Amino acid sequence: MSTTIQKRDSENTMPVNAEPVLKKTKSTEANFESSKATVLRMFDDWGNGRMCGEGRDAVLAADFAADCILDVSAAMKNTDGYKIYNGTAECGKLFDFLTAFDFPDFQVLTVSPGAEPSKVLVQVSYTPTMKANGKTGALMSDLQEWTVAGDKISAGKVYWGAPDAIDALFATGATFESSKATVLRIFDDWGNGRMCGEGRDAVLAADFAADCILDASAAMKNTDGYKIYNGTAECGKWIDFLTAFDFPDFQVLTVSPGAEPSKVLVQVSYTPTVKANGKTGALMSDLQEWTVAGDKISAGKVYWGAPDAIDALFV
Repeated sequence: MSTTIQKRDSENTMPVNAEPVLKKTKSTEANFESSKATVLRMFDDWGNGRMCGEGRDAVLAADFAADCILDVSAAMKNTDGYKIYNGTAECGKLFDFLTAFDFPDFQVLTVSPGAEPSKVLVQVSYTPTMKANGKTGALMSDLQEWTVAGDKISAGKVYWGAPDAIDALFATGATFESSKATVLRIFDDWGNGRMCGEGRDAVLAADFAADCILDASAAMKNTDGYKIYNGTAECGKWIDFLTAFDFPDFQVLTVSPGAEPSKVLVQVSYTPTVKANGKTGALMSDLQEWTVAGDKISAGKVYWGAPDAIDALFV
């Protein structure tokens, strides 16, 4: 079972420097080993799919006490699945909820004694992917505390590592990753010539919103190509203007989040040559800010690194 270790002011925060000291005796070691075996049996049943499908009620009843309490609560905005589950039937609902994820690299990292022989601390790691939308989080780690009574789990509590990151996987709006994918697609379409020639109107319509605004403005004396372009057709005119150059060493240097999930910052470098007169500039670098709506560019702004040097190429 998995998830990730919450904010420091939360009751579900992993305790700092609070690892219990358990005086070991042969009796306590034996009790911890039996508790550990019960917890690992539960993990094995979950990992091998025995808590879902036909026969799962018997497995749940064997692994969890009838009055078991599983506390996986966390402050989430986009899902109500992270809460307290009471009793065997609700434990089953938690495992049903977990089927919304893929955990291809799930690992039990450590299993150690808790404050009493009946308590077992388990640290896990995993990279979660939401099946419904394909969103994948970063590698995460949680601390779990399990309490055993007899040979069954009587209680469980999860101390989350990154609840906000998990919550973001359930978000229905734009994410940086989805916005980044859109921006990189337009670079790919431009770089591979799909925004020029036959079929280019369909590509522009797929990449840019109808009311897209591209602000490529700069104070230039020798060309009027550096201005604001409004709408898909004018975006095409900007692309046409760029064909006046060769950019043999054009590179996307960095792609990073902007102020909102819909905004993407891209740093590029290039050495421009104006085809008409053969003039070549120095290596230049610009910062671009792209705004994404849905899966299209709704706005773009270029912060030019050396506008005077570009202007001089047109003399």
